[in-house]
Amino acid sequence: MKRPLSMIVRIAFVLAIAELVGAAEPVKESAPVKETTPAKSQSPAELAVRKAASDFDQAFNTGNADKVAGLWTADAEYIDEDGQRYLGRDVIKKEYAEFFAANPQAKISSVTDSVRVINESTAVEDGRAMIQPPPAGAPGSSRYTAIYVLNEGKWMLSSVHDMKVASPSNYHKLDDFEWLIGTWQAGEGDTRIETTCRWMKNKSFVERTYQVTTAGLPSASGTQIIGWDPETKQLTSWNFSSDSGYAKDTWKPIANGWWSQSSGVLGDGTKTTAVKVFQKLDDDTLSLKSTDRTLGGVRLPDLKEVIFKRSVKKAGA
Repeated sequence: MKRPLSMIVRIAFVLAIAELVGAAEPVKESAPVKETTPAKSQSPAELAVRKAASDFDQAFNTGNADKVAGLWTADAEYIDEDGQRYLGRDVIKKEYAEFFAANPQAKISSVTDSVRVINESTAVEDGRAMIQPPPAGAPGSSRYTAIYVLNEGKWMLSSVHDMKVASPSNYHKLDDFEWLIGTWQAGEGDTRIETTCRWMKNKSFVERTYQVTTAGLPSASGTQIIGWDPETKQLTSWNFSSDSGYAKDTWKPIANGWWSQSSGVLGDGTKTTAVKVFQKLDDDTLSLKSTDRTLGGVRLPDLKEVIFKRSVKKAGA
């Protein structure tokens, strides 16, 4: 008995998604932990400065620019990792407000490496800091030097200079994927797909997970890891699907996107091949096509273009 055309289209769409987009928890980058137990030899001034440094982390992690700004002197100076200089509490507050608006989930963890008390009203802190999830751009942590002054009994930030410490990474091979970070959705009829792209440790790999639902019920899922293969010197992805199948793709850049050649095996052992094209239509729209498809050596028709819309913004977007 022949299946209705609508049923064929729906099944083809589900298979296409499983093939195109093909969930583990992402590997999270280790963050330094704030030291809370000072050595016995520390002076009251050093203890107070370490407490002020801890207060900064707590204020930052609320995402409240007013709380952060309240820890700086009125004429404070901040120099960021790029050498940009910000003068005055109000200017610094504006910078933090913009950062928190663009990175609402950002949390900071820092370690105080040393505190030098210069005199009764001045101290210098050297430390390291890391923000999670990492903002857009190459991965790394920061080293900083902070000058505190005692102002009406409270140690306040007078000058801070951040210096970036690069992490070993193949990010420069993958930076074109930065715009993909986030969650995307597509659908046709009663079939829906949601796919989420996230950076793995040191931004050397992108993890992409997906789930397909049909009539509200899960019908397929999988995980794809995209990274630079140091053996073949090619951008490569490894795909693992819920039916126990897997595939390997090699990638090449094209105008506004990427082209990939896929070769894989379904859960029942049937071999598959396909050519896929990912193209950025705008910052929040992704086009996905699959051509030159085979299943068990039999040529299959090209698939209809699938359009994904961004549903969750990436950090820093």
